[in-house]
Order: sequence, then structure tokens, then C-alpha cells
Amino acid sequence: MFKYFTILICISLSTCCIAGDWELDNYSTGKLVYLHSFVNYSFDPDWQQRWEKQLMKGNGVRFSYGSASSKKLLHYEDININQSFGKGWGFRCYVNSQFSEYKDRSETLRFIEFQKSIFHGLSLCTAANLKYKKQDIDGKLGLLHVNKTRENYLQLFFCWDDLVYTERNDEGGRTTKNPIGISWLSRFSGEKWNIFTNGKLSTGFERDYKEKKSPDRSHLKRQTSEANGKFTWYFTEKTRIEAELNHYYFFEKQLFRQSAQDYSYSNEIFHGVLRYLVPVWTTSQLDFEMHYVNQYARAGGYKQYTYNRNEYIPAVFLKRSSEKYSVRIGYNGSFYNWDFDDYFNIKDDSKDDFVDKLNLGFTYHFSQTAHVYLSVSHVLQLDDFGGGNMRYMMFF
Repeated sequence: MFKYFTILICISLSTCCIAGDWELDNYSTGKLVYLHSFVNYSFDPDWQQRWEKQLMKGNGVRFSYGSASSKKLLHYEDININQSFGKGWGFRCYVNSQFSEYKDRSETLRFIEFQKSIFHGLSLCTAANLKYKKQDIDGKLGLLHVNKTRENYLQLFFCWDDLVYTERNDEGGRTTKNPIGISWLSRFSGEKWNIFTNGKLSTGFERDYKEKKSPDRSHLKRQTSEANGKFTWYFTEKTRIEAELNHYYFFEKQLFRQSAQDYSYSNEIFHGVLRYLVPVWTTSQLDFEMHYVNQYARAGGYKQYTYNRNEYIPAVFLKRSSEKYSVRIGYNGSFYNWDFDDYFNIKDDSKDDFVDKLNLGFTYHFSQTAHVYLSVSHVLQLDDFGGGNMRYMMFF
């Protein structure tokens, strides 16, 4: 059965943009973009805590599929495998596939990692992100430090993406700026607290293209960076508060043989969460959340505009659990406003609005290490079905 979980959906995205097919900002005016990604279809906070705790010590798989519209299915998939070979050698495989509306260029990561212990709790690591096209293979070299339980860890990598692009691509491309950077993954905990953070900061790449093999495009520059951090404080074993901050940055610039098609585009998103979880009665839990999102995008070239969006998303969930199942009811809304300022004054627009949803979810516990979650939700302003979600998590 595990083989089925290892088959991930791969979508090939075109890197050539023309004036009639602009794909980078096609979600900007959506009502539910962030409500879907950060609230409706995100993993349960308890599931997330368990996943972070097991990243360097166990094996697990999890996924979430959610309906974004009648034509789009958001998905998030993770596979995490750890194996010790003895004599200080270790192996880790980490697969992540995420396709959401707000990320400009989604990517599937398949990292194969080898570890060699060089001191107490300290290991030298090397990893590769293997892909069908050799031009897209990424490499990493770094260090990993873990405690005795391997539940506290710090991993730092020096990253070099697209290692052999110039030698192995069939697009006539030549790298003029190598995409290097650092990535990290860490968890620290005490008696009443824990901190989790991960991310990657990259310089991005620049490439020139020969006209013979690339008759349309002459130059491409792209950079993506992401950083996430979360602090958790436990008042009691089952009562806690979480504060989370996430940052996403994307930039792309393309030059064409016909300069009228040139464009540049940048997108920066800040997402903050304050979450309070408290038990009620004997078998129930309340989850209060407040999300804040700020997005600023800017385009130049054949499209020239700025886009600014602010969004507040309050949410409350009540979960009642038993040994074999749990039921979760939620209500969440979004107070959002955005302003689109077109340089040519053709499409100037703005909106200040509110949308809210009801959620009803059911979790079946196959065991203490395997859970499946099914939910339906309804946009209160609509008369028809508002979307469904399926999540699964298993440790083995």
C-alpha cells in the first residue's frame, strides 16, 4: 500500500510567457485564496506538532487534498523516511509536493540524503533533489545536530540548485548567475515550550539563451525564498498558545527577442498566526485562531501594476474525540481588501469585502499512528456546495 503514497503528481509549468497568457497573478482577486490554504485545508495543529517531532527519528506520510474551485484541486504531500545503516551512517528521504493558488511556481522536491556521524550527535550530510531532467537536479551539503531522542535537531545546508544546467539543458541556456543559498530545519524544546523553523534563502539564477534553440526568449532571471517559524508555549499538557510567522518571496524577469513581450514580476507575502488551544469538558478541544496576511506584488514590462492585499482571518474549531474517531466543527471568515493600481489606468480596481465558511469534519483513527480526515465546507453567501477536504497521516 505504501507504493501508492510515493506516487506524486508532477505538473510541468511552461517558462515562456506571452502577452495573451499571463499566469502569475491569475488568483489575486479570489475571495478564498488564503482561507483555503491557511485554514480550511491546512493540517490540524496537533497533527502538525507530531509531524515536526518525528522528522529526524521516524517514518511518515501525510497529504491534504482540498477543492479550491470546480476546476482546481489544491494538494500538499509529504513523505519522510529515516533509516540507520550502522557504523555512524544514516539515510533520509524527504518528498514534498505542494500546489496552491498563492505560490507562483510550484515544485516537487525529492531529496535523497546521506548522513555520517563525525561527533556526538553531529553528522555531515549530503543530499540531492533528483529529477527526470538532469538539468534540474539540485545538490546540498551541510551539518545535522540531534539530541539523544532526535526530537530536537538543527540542520543547516549550503544549497546549489540546477547543478549541471548549462551542460545538460536542451534549451540553449547558459547560466550567468548560479542559484546558491542556505536552507535550514530545526526544532528545539523545553519543559513548556518548543520552537520550530524551516526555510530556504536563495540568490536565484540568471540565464541567457541562444537564439538557435530558443527563438523567443533571450534571458531569464528567477528567485524564490521562503522562511517559516513557530513558537509554542504550553500552559498545561493540553492547553497551549502558538505564534507563527511565514514569509514568501518570488521574483521573475524574462526578456524576449521581441522586447514588447518583456516582463518582470515580484510577489511578497507575510502570513502571521496566533492560535490558542484549550480543552473543554473531558473529550473536547477548542481552537481559536487569528490569521493576518499581507501581499504586495509588482509587475513591469508589457504589464505594469502594483497589487496590495490585506486580510484578517478569524477562525474557531470545536473538536470532540474518542478512541476511534473525532468530529470537528468550525466557523471561519475573511475580512479582506485589495487594491490594484494599473500604470496605464486601464484596469484600476479595488475591493473591500467579507466571506465566511462553515466546516464539518470527521476523523477516523485506524490506530495511534494512522488517521484519515474527511470534511465538507460551505460558503454562507452561496447556495451550493462549498468544497471538500481529505487528509491522511501515518507513521510507520
